[in-house]
Amino acid sequence: MAKPTAKVKRAWITQYEAAFFYTLDQILRNDENAEEFSEFHAQAKRLTAAQLHVVAKYASEYFVEKANPNPGKVPENKIGGLMKEAIGEALKRIANDEQA
Repeated sequence: MAKPTAKVKRAWITQYEAAFFYTLDQILRNDENAEEFSEFHAQAKRLTAAQLHVVAKYASEYFVEKANPNPGKVPENKIGGLMKEAIGEALKRIANDEQA
C-alpha cells in the first residue's frame, strides 16, 4: 500500500483530534467509559481547555503516525492501547513544551 499523502494524514489528524478531545473530556468527568484512561486524570485536570486541545492534537498526530499507513485499519483490540499510548506521549510532550 502506498504511503498516504501529507494532505490525507492532515485530514486523519483532524478527525482523530476530535475523538481525543472527547476522550480527555470524559477522563476529566470521571466517566466510566474512560476508566482505562483514569491514570491521566490528575494530569489532565491541571490543564486549561486550550492545553487540552493541544494534547488532543499531539495525541492524534502520534496515533496517526503509529497507525500508519491507515488508522482506520487498526484492529479493534489494539485501538484502546494505542490511544492510551498516544495520550501518554501527548501529555509528556506538552509538559516538555511548558518547560522550554
